[in-house]
Amino acid sequence: MPEDIRLLLRAKYIDDGATVTKPTGQKKYTLRRSIKIYGENHQEITCDVDNVFLVDEQGNINMIADSTELMVYMNIGDLYYDLQDVVMWDDK
Repeated sequence: MPEDIRLLLRAKYIDDGATVTKPTGQKKYTLRRSIKIYGENHQEITCDVDNVFLVDEQGNINMIADSTELMVYMNIGDLYYDLQDVVMWDDK
């Protein structure tokens, strides 16, 4: 995935599945709002209100407040489209 830009955002504004790091860290996480556990009793676990999951490359999971600031990695084109959506939503 090309990563043209990094933005510091609160977790609640970051898309599910986005690659993030802690503001001063380098370890990459995937931000998730729910986690599916497959097995005999297929389960989907969702976060408490105002929380998100951070899943690292080894599958370790942290739950953090969605007000926590994280560095999100984005393609510049995706950022452009996201900003267009914000502007169009704001005009309504």
